[in-house]
Amino acid sequence: ISIGRDGESVDVLNEAIVKPQLLPPKGTIVATTKRLLARGEGSYQFLARTGEATALGEIVLARALGGSVEITGPASIPGMARLRDRMIELGAEHVLVDGSIDRVAAASRALTDAVVLCTGAVLGPDVESIGRATVRFARRFVYLGPANCKYSSGPDSITKPGRTTVVDANGTSRRLPASTTLFTDTEELRNTLGDLAGPFAVHAQGAVTGRFVEALARLPSSCGSVIEVEDATRWFAGSCSSRWMCAHGLKVAIRETIPVAYLTVNPVDPGFPHRITDCEALVRRVAAEVPDIPVIDVLSGTYAEGRA
Repeated sequence: ISIGRDGESVDVLNEAIVKPQLLPPKGTIVATTKRLLARGEGSYQFLARTGEATALGEIVLARALGGSVEITGPASIPGMARLRDRMIELGAEHVLVDGSIDRVAAASRALTDAVVLCTGAVLGPDVESIGRATVRFARRFVYLGPANCKYSSGPDSITKPGRTTVVDANGTSRRLPASTTLFTDTEELRNTLGDLAGPFAVHAQGAVTGRFVEALARLPSSCGSVIEVEDATRWFAGSCSSRWMCAHGLKVAIRETIPVAYLTVNPVDPGFPHRITDCEALVRRVAAEVPDIPVIDVLSGTYAEGRA
């Protein structure tokens, strides 16, 4: 399944970028559309319609019998999950979900059991800049520790859809709209939480942005507080580094860890195919910073064994 589109000969958004063909092993079940099947050069066995609509037509499931194929999938996580379950019903033993640039929702534990992070030369002109960007992103998955909040509001209030819960040191809770963690500003948050006398826990539903975290840090009572999110795909506060969080007395915890199986590195920037990064150096650079993840150069096969 792809959360976008894959297997086309040139990139849909940039025709200057040539993409490799997708050649699934015989017997592989793929999610695609009739329109994309007609474009492919391979043969297939039609399996089922799904009722999942996309801009490319209804998603259908087919069994690859040889040759190239283009794949796609629904844009929503619930739609992807329904498709995953249907593929398993049809006999799939493992389902691979192809993500897309910055669309981390596909790595959610609601959809997948583990994630393969992909990085490469597209992130920067040299090993150091690529390494910094890669490590910053990978740590989001590896080092956001399991939830261990001092204050708990109980399972009912934490899991109530569409609501964010704030619990103070006395166990008193108050509910906030889920959008608070996306769009709130300092004044709005001060009006809502300014009367709290000490540290508290925020059990967030949905995404948490840097804007919210920065506003939270300006509250007099925020030092020692914890922000709890569902998983690493919900943390969009990249501007708030671990050092920044520590300096402001804030901690972040996640309710569900997303295992990282591998981190792959591509030394070629599709926009500048003649510029080849020293991938062996990049693999070493990343592996030294995130030793818990095996790092693989997808072109040369260079491999740095992690401790995972």
